[in-house]
Amino acid sequence: MFDLFKMGGPLMIPIALIGGTIVVLALVASVRLLTGGMPKGRPGEVQLQALPFWGVIALLIGFLGQALGHFKSLSAMMTADTINPRAVYAGLRECLVTTVTGLVVCIVALLAWGLLRTLQRAR
Repeated sequence: MFDLFKMGGPLMIPIALIGGTIVVLALVASVRLLTGGMPKGRPGEVQLQALPFWGVIALLIGFLGQALGHFKSLSAMMTADTINPRAVYAGLRECLVTTVTGLVVCIVALLAWGLLRTLQRAR
C-alpha cells in the first residue's frame, strides 16, 4: 500500500491528509447526530457541507497530479533521443494513481455526506 502511495508522487500527501480529515469529520458528525448534538435544519446541513467541499478539493488535487504526470511523461519523451517506455510509464503511473486516489476520497466524502444528510433530515 505504501508503494502505491509513493508511486503517486508528492501530491499524495495532501490527498491523504484530506482523506483523513474527511474520516474525522464524518465520525464527528455521526456522533453528533446519534447523540442529538447536531443542530436541526439549515445549521446542521451547513456543518455537513465540509464533507463534499474537501472531497472536491481532493478530486481537484488528483486531477492536478494527472496533469503533472502527463507533463512528466511528455517531458521524458521530448528530451530523450529514443523513447524509453520506463520513463513514460513513470509519469503515467503517477498521474493515474493520484487521479484514482482523488476520486476515491471524493466518492467516500460524497457517500458520507449523503448518508449523514439523510440521517440528519430524518431526525
